[in-house]
Amino acid sequence: MSKAPYPRLEHLNFRLDVLSALAKSVASDIYEAECGVTLRDLRVLRFVDMQPGISLSPLIELTYLEKTLVSKLVTTLARRGLLTRSTGTTDARIINLNLTSKGKAIVRKADRIGKTFDQQLMSVLSAEEKQVLYRCIDKLTEHVEEGGEWTLPSTRRKRTA
Repeated sequence: MSKAPYPRLEHLNFRLDVLSALAKSVASDIYEAECGVTLRDLRVLRFVDMQPGISLSPLIELTYLEKTLVSKLVTTLARRGLLTRSTGTTDARIINLNLTSKGKAIVRKADRIGKTFDQQLMSVLSAEEKQVLYRCIDKLTEHVEEGGEWTLPSTRRKRTA
């Protein structure tokens, strides 16, 4: 493991952010060249593909993107003919999203590319290391999602005597 020149650069959040930024940069270039979509576009398309008819609110939660960004992405993807928007049958205020055949084709192609990318990225790890990595990521994600006292700023934590 490489040693960071300054101890504060060894914080897990920073290291994960650096790895994520590097990997996303490479993946984004590949997806844009091969599929004509950005990583964010693809994130939206994949969730719409997984949940046909999904509305905007749950899509925003699933993508971990800002509401205005998701709205803009949906508008752009609809204009490009990759997804459709339709008014909800029970509530006209709800907009349901579905992929077009062109959108589905892009998701399928991107999934093949993503599988190859993941295999190449993870090729430096043994099978056991991959399993451990995924278990650790799942465990840490659950821990953060559960929240708790440790996730609050110190000014909002309960004081114990």
